[in-house]
Amino acid sequence: MPGSVSVMPCLAVLTTMVHSADYVFFVLNTHGSATAFRSDIGQEDVAGLKTNLPRMQRSTTTETQYRNAVAFFEKNPQPVGELLHSA
Repeated sequence: MPGSVSVMPCLAVLTTMVHSADYVFFVLNTHGSATAFRSDIGQEDVAGLKTNLPRMQRSTTTETQYRNAVAFFEKNPQPVGELLHSA
C-alpha cells in the first residue's frame, strides 16, 4: 500500500470502481460547487485506471513527497512539454 495516508482512501475507492467497472468522479472547485461525472456503463478502463491500478497499489510515495510534488506543480501548473493523457 502507498505510504501516503491521504492517498490510501482514494486508492480504495479507485479499486472498488475498477472492480465494479462503475466509475464516478466528483470535481470540487474553489467556489464551493461540485460536479459529478459517471462513465458509460460497461466502459472497462476509464482513463487507464484499470491498466494502471497495480502500479498505483505498489506506490511508495510518502505524504511529504506527495505534498512536495503538489507544491511544485502549484508553482508551475503548466510546465513546458507534452501533456500526457488518455485519448
